[in-house]
Amino acid sequence: MPTSSRNRFLKDFPAALHEGVGAVFVGAGVSKAAGYPTWAELLKDIGEELGVRSSDIQDLAALAQWHISESGAATGVRNVIRQEIGKDRPVPPTLEVLARLPVRQIWTTNYDRLVERAFAVINRPVDVVSGAADLSLRARPGAARLYKMHGSVDRMDDIVISTDDYELYRSKRGAFLPLLQAHLSSMSVLFIGLSLTDPNVRHVLSLIRESFTEAPPEHFAIVKPPSLADCSSEDEFRARTAQHKHWAKDLRRYGLRTIEVEHYDEIPELMRQVERRVAAMRVVRNGDGALEDVGGNRTGGEKTPALPVGLRAGRFGPTRYVDVPLARQDGSSAIVSVGMGPTMSADAAPEASDFFQSHGLEIWRSSLPYRA
Repeated sequence: MPTSSRNRFLKDFPAALHEGVGAVFVGAGVSKAAGYPTWAELLKDIGEELGVRSSDIQDLAALAQWHISESGAATGVRNVIRQEIGKDRPVPPTLEVLARLPVRQIWTTNYDRLVERAFAVINRPVDVVSGAADLSLRARPGAARLYKMHGSVDRMDDIVISTDDYELYRSKRGAFLPLLQAHLSSMSVLFIGLSLTDPNVRHVLSLIRESFTEAPPEHFAIVKPPSLADCSSEDEFRARTAQHKHWAKDLRRYGLRTIEVEHYDEIPELMRQVERRVAAMRVVRNGDGALEDVGGNRTGGEKTPALPVGLRAGRFGPTRYVDVPLARQDGSSAIVSVGMGPTMSADAAPEASDFFQSHGLEIWRSSLPYRA
């Protein structure tokens, strides 16, 4: 990973999250890391029915279209997706970190429910928008929004899978486009798990290019080059490596600065570094400039009859805890973990809850103990 790209990413993207202008786009590589099949693997049997190998086809949406045209219906393709993507696989660490970050806008072209399940683990609310009609629904106060712009496995009659679906996207799901373009123009977007072989990527990049023909805003993309293990021969590996190199370079046309990782398991640690840097920006200092972090556990067990005066995330990283600085009657201050059950003092709970609700802030719960 080039040091300049890494340093730029770790400096700019945490700042964007801290300022409320950071968004995330989750690509197929994240689902692959969780154990879901790639597009080529997903459509392997479909291709064999047509006498072609899915691994030899670059335009996999066309392969799905050929099968639909041949069979007269999309039932076969949809059944394969439901069978393979409908399974609950372990939530990858990358998404566990994502759920803890102060990000409110998340986009994906994946059909699976990994993001929703990552948020559910910590009881953090997320509103899922998987159809154009969902965009008109009012967001719940404090909830993140997940835009599944190509549909979801739990609504199989409304997914984007074939050439027809892509070509008719504007007429059927065009309501997503102005919002995506608005986020791309006003926010710093991190793309995780982009893949050269994912047909969805070409669609999304074309939307970026369409919006900014000359000087697109800077975004970031964490990408993984092909490995020898992914290929059937060394010749294929060399060919795919060359393609990836040109593709990654070409992403600059879309304002994407690439951060390459050799293995998918490097991404969680990179995200944790983002997490720690966001937390460092949210440390609260007391009057003399010293850092203060009580974590809701007052020494001696004294009570904290307090008035909420602010908000901070966990000092050691945006964790499952949301901390509120409280001013005590004697003028001193403390920090109490809000919404975390046993780590929060009972007398502070009503005031903190009122404070959160009045400011439209989310509260989510966890039974896990506070860890510094």
